[in-house]
Amino acid sequence: MLVRPLDRTASDKMFSELMKLKFGLCEEALTRFGHFFCLKKVDLFNYHVSKELVEAIRCQNLESLSLGNLDWVKRGRRFMNGYDIVRFLESFLNEESRNVLHSLEITMESPFAKEWPAKINNMLPALKCFAINGQVNDDEFSHLCIGFSNLRVLDISNTNIRNLSGMKMLVNLQILSMRNLDINQTSDLIELFSLTKLTVLDVSQDKQNSGTKIISTYLECRKILLDLKFIDCSRTDINREFAKTLLSSHPSIVHVSAIGCDLKNFSKCGTRIFYCTSIESLFRSLIDFTNLKNELATCRCLEELHRQLNASRSTENLHYSSLLKLVIQTMNMFTSRSTLINGLQCLIWIINHKMDQIGPVNMFFTLKKLLSLADLLPETYSNAEIIRSNRLYWDAIVKLTNSENTNFDEICWTAMNMMSKVTYAAGSGMRSKAGIQNERTLFSQFLPYL
Repeated sequence: MLVRPLDRTASDKMFSELMKLKFGLCEEALTRFGHFFCLKKVDLFNYHVSKELVEAIRCQNLESLSLGNLDWVKRGRRFMNGYDIVRFLESFLNEESRNVLHSLEITMESPFAKEWPAKINNMLPALKCFAINGQVNDDEFSHLCIGFSNLRVLDISNTNIRNLSGMKMLVNLQILSMRNLDINQTSDLIELFSLTKLTVLDVSQDKQNSGTKIISTYLECRKILLDLKFIDCSRTDINREFAKTLLSSHPSIVHVSAIGCDLKNFSKCGTRIFYCTSIESLFRSLIDFTNLKNELATCRCLEELHRQLNASRSTENLHYSSLLKLVIQTMNMFTSRSTLINGLQCLIWIINHKMDQIGPVNMFFTLKKLLSLADLLPETYSNAEIIRSNRLYWDAIVKLTNSENTNFDEICWTAMNMMSKVTYAAGSGMRSKAGIQNERTLFSQFLPYL
């Protein structure tokens, strides 16, 4: 009997499901049946990467690769001057993958080995989307820009870049995310305005009152981005005066996200401004962002929604059943990790606090959604806050088991899989004594569901 290879979509889905199961099943499947797979998109953000997995994936021709904290990678080669990301990518990607890879995401707490930007430039000629999170200095960023003139999407959020020198080389860039960067000098920001094709810009901050002066610095440059259509300046120094100046000089802007900023009742004809000062306004903004298919703004909206839900704002008139359905709809439309995590946190809060307002049909679909997202929970449990977060997840699962047609087999399988993840982390030798004790404490939350 002739068995046809899986198509790209089925291969990527099968790989994702096998990674959730642990126990080396994914490595075994790729090693023995690799010729049936046609992997194109591999997301390993929340997983430890073993030598066996690296060798198995090397046989696939990838177009997109997402790697989590590379400090967890056992195979990694370390030198006195940093982590050799180039050697790792060489071991991970075959020659075909290097030539066709168009999307790469890397997270790293330790510094990279010297001269890595130039080497990656030469290795990945087709790269169009690049996201890097970690210790990247100004000189490395400048060299990175030189060889990636074809980039369409760049995310340098949460790096320690303080000067955008070299950015003028990114002549084709359309989307730029630079959240939480500390750039307060016009000379450090000026090359941003060389990006003549830029349509989306994210300069937001994760924390309120961060002290950033990014908007005032932007305006002090006295230059404009002619094609800019959306800007996220949430929790920055934007105010009514700055907003008026920005929108007057940038008539192309049609959407502004200013969550956590004092722009209430500020308006400009032809521009939608989302300031989201209440859960009700967040609800309306979430509908708008979803209809606009703006994932960046949707993700930020879900994040702020969870923050305000936790703050127990007055929401007597809010229909939580409708809010829950909207969050699930949003998560079905946008599947990036950050969007799913923020949406998951909102679902957990609604179930744990407003269960009496959720009908049986919503309970059934919410339970299925929560179980499908279990792999987004942190893989290591080194502090009490993470343990608390995961307890809330399982508290929500328990509340939802009263719904009709509850699939207890799926619940138990998910719990067992989570226990295996904790066991793996505890046995890796990478946890402190306090961390291992917290992990043992975590075991107790799974036992009642088995």
